[in-house]
Amino acid sequence: MSADQITPIIGVVPGLVSDQEIVRLRENYCQAVIAAGGAPIVLPVTEDVTVYEKLLPLADAFLLTGGSDVDPRLYGDRVEVYEPKSYAEDDARSAVTQPSPRRDNVEELVLNFAYQRNMPVLGICRGAQMLNVHFGGTLYQDLSDQMENPEDDESLVISHWQGVSFDKATHAVTIKPFSQLWDILNATAMNVNSMHHQGIRDLAPNMEAVAFAPDGLVEAIEATDRSFMIGVQWHPEFFRKSKRSERLFRAFIQYARESHKERMEQRGEQVAERRLHITLGSHDLRAWAQAEIDDSEFKAKA
Repeated sequence: MSADQITPIIGVVPGLVSDQEIVRLRENYCQAVIAAGGAPIVLPVTEDVTVYEKLLPLADAFLLTGGSDVDPRLYGDRVEVYEPKSYAEDDARSAVTQPSPRRDNVEELVLNFAYQRNMPVLGICRGAQMLNVHFGGTLYQDLSDQMENPEDDESLVISHWQGVSFDKATHAVTIKPFSQLWDILNATAMNVNSMHHQGIRDLAPNMEAVAFAPDGLVEAIEATDRSFMIGVQWHPEFFRKSKRSERLFRAFIQYARESHKERMEQRGEQVAERRLHITLGSHDLRAWAQAEIDDSEFKAKA
């Protein structure tokens, strides 16, 4: 089996509402991975490291999703306290959430694991911010309070929290020529959505800024010392059927296939895919509940 025929497994880190013990994930993250040719698995958020010892080696790449604020203590900043009730309902700060150290810990473990093995990582919104923080960068805790607006040109002042549907683009970003992202998207500019009150401030030593909003805020980063470790501040999963977002996810999945191939070769194994044979009476998903499962088929197929 060639690497191009492999369906790579993508480990997806979900959001966590700590005070309610709820794991949260928008469906469109997984749908974007599936449409690009990957098979997403949602990782649990637990303090039991033995779970990750079992799960992380199964993945070929990792997707870090959006969600709650990254704990400021991870980048040496004090914890700011905002009062959501003092802002309009559609203002980003009305949705400020308390940091989730448990989720932060899982993502740091995932990034450490992926970095050491040169495995692909795509970070979206908060995921891009965590990429930067994990490797030594910092964030603006609140853009409206901490980021200086461009001088003498009101046309450059934008809102990073859109009050319209997330599948609508609200501002442009410029993309650095000859960057990896530029090569993937085949574009020097594109229109994106925007739904965040935090953003990248100081770059991590191994990260390069490769896309910018009109006000100068960093909108995308990529690792200079790994094959594919990219973070974008916008949410491409809402535009997964658009040409450029499709190119980003397809590139991510292709790198995941190569990751699978390299790891198999390092083990001296054939490039293979493990499959469980399930005989369905129909194509209805409900039929899985009573499907005949043949465990003998759960083996590597070259």
